[in-house]
Amino acid sequence: MMSPRLKIVITSLVPVVAFLLDRGTKLIARKMAVTAGTRLQTGILDTIVHENHGIVANVPVPIPVIIAATLIIVAVLIAVWARAMSRGRLVEVIALGLIIGGACSNLFDRYLFGFVYDWILIFNRSVVNVADITIVFGAILYGVEVGKKRVVEK
Repeated sequence: MMSPRLKIVITSLVPVVAFLLDRGTKLIARKMAVTAGTRLQTGILDTIVHENHGIVANVPVPIPVIIAATLIIVAVLIAVWARAMSRGRLVEVIALGLIIGGACSNLFDRYLFGFVYDWILIFNRSVVNVADITIVFGAILYGVEVGKKRVVEK
């Protein structure tokens, strides 16, 4: 059985790992000079260079607004994460950690470069990065976990 202290240490690393994984993959993609047409698996998973200057789907929003909104959202998520951690809700903590780490990495891009570097083209439609994937996966995991708790409570 894992001690509560060890659980806290391990789960506290989730946002850090998500952040570093995204930073590392973006660095590798840039160093490999990933360009449009570099194919990993034609039609399913391709690579492309894309600067996302807006929010989801490149919807144009001024960078200061995006940064301020992201900071507020991350602050709220950290509060919810801390509460879930204090209650020993391991899956919720992991899910929220994935979201926080991904959001912070994309925030890092926006602050330093004025855009988010996306490089994974999925089904020739959506260009994303690892941070986007951790955010979506964390949100789904959190939703499923909270949904299960609500069903059990009824």
